[in-house]
Amino acid sequence: MKLPWGKSAEPSPKTPAETTEARLDRLESQQRQLQLEWQDTYERVMRALRRLNKRAQDEAAREAEGHQTPQMPLGASISGGLALDPISAAIMARRNRAVPTGPNGGGG
Repeated sequence: MKLPWGKSAEPSPKTPAETTEARLDRLESQQRQLQLEWQDTYERVMRALRRLNKRAQDEAAREAEGHQTPQMPLGASISGGLALDPISAAIMARRNRAVPTGPNGGGG
C-alpha cells in the first residue's frame, strides 16, 4: 500500500536473513544475560539460607548445652533498659567514671 507522499506503509526488511540473524543474536544475548541474573539470584538466596541454617544450628547447640545468657550486674544497662554484655558494661562504667578535664570537657 502506497501512501500519498510516495512511501510504503509496511517497512521492508533489508533481507530476511539479516533480520533473522540479528534477531537471533539479540535473543541469545538476552537469554545469556537472564541466565546470569538468575544464577546470581540463586547464589544470593542460597547464601542467605546457609546463614539462617547456621544460625539455627548454633541456637540449637546453645540450647542443648543448657547455655543461658549471663546475668548482667546491677547498673549494667544503657538508657532505655537494654542490657549490655559484660565487656560493654565495663567499658560504659569506665566512661561514666571519667572526669572531663580542661575547658569544655576536653582532655587537656
